[in-house]
Amino acid sequence: MKTFNQFRYLTLTTFFVCVLSTIIYAQTSRASFEVAGGPGYSFLRGGGTASSVPDGRGFQIGLFTDIRINQVFSVQTGLSFDRKGSLYPTEWYGFLYLEEEHLKLNYDYLSMPLVIRASFFKPVKLYLNTGVFLARIHSLMLIGEGTQGGLGSFNFTSFVPEYEFGLVNGIGIKVPLHKQLELTAEIRNNRGLSSVKLKDEYLFSGSPNVRTNLTTLLIGISIRLGK
Repeated sequence: MKTFNQFRYLTLTTFFVCVLSTIIYAQTSRASFEVAGGPGYSFLRGGGTASSVPDGRGFQIGLFTDIRINQVFSVQTGLSFDRKGSLYPTEWYGFLYLEEEHLKLNYDYLSMPLVIRASFFKPVKLYLNTGVFLARIHSLMLIGEGTQGGLGSFNFTSFVPEYEFGLVNGIGIKVPLHKQLELTAEIRNNRGLSSVKLKDEYLFSGSPNVRTNLTTLLIGISIRLGK
């Protein structure tokens, strides 16, 4: 019940932020709405992940609200679904010989960013983002990818911290398509600051902290409904 209430609070907060943005837009025409998503490059920092093992593939997709403060600065928030993860190398004894297994860790989060955006130039705008994010774990799947199929898929959601927070930084452009419509493209990095380590008896034994890192190429459409 506590988990449900926390998630409901996060969802309602996002909803009211969007409502507030709509009210501000209606009075000042300073709000815009953006749908964006794209593939990402993801890995875990710490925890014994080997640099020789290919990093995991991630992605991010979400709905964002941008509230303009002046001609340069704006504030962006919203709600996104983020896939973060990595490949975790391990070994186990098969029928005749030692098997090497790459465990795929898929960390799925519902994430809420809060960033300051600075925009430059016209008509094609260059912008920089910096801020923070708060995320709640949706699921953590542990998937065996060894050639011999030594491990299957397991749900480890209950063994990781429920919430994660970190830093958001990005650089992107806005290309006008219409008076109120823009195409956006951004390279965004979400760098986790809190540990997402599983309990020692499962993975990352002896490692004090494990943190996420997700860099995505977000392609989106931004619309301003006012004149």
